This record gives sequence, C-alpha cells and structure tokens, in this order.
Amino acid sequence: MFPPTDQEVEIVLKASRISQRERKRRLIELTSQYATHLRSRSVKILEIWRKQGVPHDIWVKIKERVDLVRKYNLKPRAPRENQSFIQDELTQLDGQIESLDKDVCSDTDFQNDTGVENC
Repeated sequence: MFPPTDQEVEIVLKASRISQRERKRRLIELTSQYATHLRSRSVKILEIWRKQGVPHDIWVKIKERVDLVRKYNLKPRAPRENQSFIQDELTQLDGQIESLDKDVCSDTDFQNDTGVENC
C-alpha cells in the first residue's frame, strides 16, 4: 500500500467540516501509518461494494461523509440547527437508492445471478 496523498487526506478533513486553518494544521500532524491503515481498510470495503454492484457515486459519497471521518476520529462541526442540510442529504441519498433499486430490478442478468425476484 502507498501512503495517502495530501489530496486524499484533505478530502477527509473537508468532510469533517473543520475550519481551514485547523484543517491545514491537522494535515501536517496526521501520521502516515494511521492513514495507510485507513486506506487498506477502505480498499477492502470498496472491493466488496464493487462486487455487489453499488454505483461509484453512491459509495464515494458515503465513504467521504461517513467512513473516512469516523476512521480519522474527527467530529463534524455542523450546527445542530442545520437540520435542513441533513434532510437534503438524506433525501438525495434516498433518491439515489431508489434509482439503484430500479436499475437492479430491470437487470435480468443480475436477477438470474443472485436469485433476486419480484422487485
């Protein structure tokens, strides 16, 4: 495994919603060993998701917003009053999942391979 690039670490820090000054400071302080561990775990998860046929844009969004932030132990600084932002994100994700369900149900090869019927 290669150590993560600065750009990859920056994605994690942006997803955590911390200030830009603190983000730059943490970018320098993050240890490459911990980041390498994160990357190896991420690769395993992505391989499983690819085999299951989850579209790229959905798992990238989930990974950037949830998994990476948890692995780095960073806490988001989103204000508690900002429920509309959270609701918008959930609505958008629900729409993507619905379209994924429609795609899966219309793919007869997928149904035959997995035994999924009666979508």
